[in-house]
Amino acid sequence: MQIKIQNTGIDESIQSIIEAFLSPFLNYAKVDISKLIYNQNERWVEIPLLRKRFRTKSTFLSKRFEYTSDEKQAILRIGEVENFQSYVEPFLFAEMNQVFTILFGLKIDGNTLYLSSIEESQGKQACQLRLSVTGINLELFDIE
Repeated sequence: MQIKIQNTGIDESIQSIIEAFLSPFLNYAKVDISKLIYNQNERWVEIPLLRKRFRTKSTFLSKRFEYTSDEKQAILRIGEVENFQSYVEPFLFAEMNQVFTILFGLKIDGNTLYLSSIEESQGKQACQLRLSVTGINLELFDIE
């Protein structure tokens, strides 16, 4: 599986479409923070994922996603990155071996992309990755 989304600017009209399209692929994916690669000179971030496989199940009036127990290694590569910040609660390193689970997939707010954790510590998210970008340049592909 390979998905590539490129758009030179940040067009607010397609932000929700991109979020909705990528959501099934990124929801409940696990990210190992120690394996993140940020290339500041070439302006890209590579995020290794262990994502759940899913299938669509049709009902009489709609379709829904059903996740399986199978997991697939994948890479989310984000280009045109101006700034990359990560917020990590200390217990994430100590208790969870630097791994967090993505909640709600990729979120886009203006020129900022967010990946947030499902895990919490005292009501705060355990981890959040924040990327300021000059355009939408995303690639998600499975390894193997």
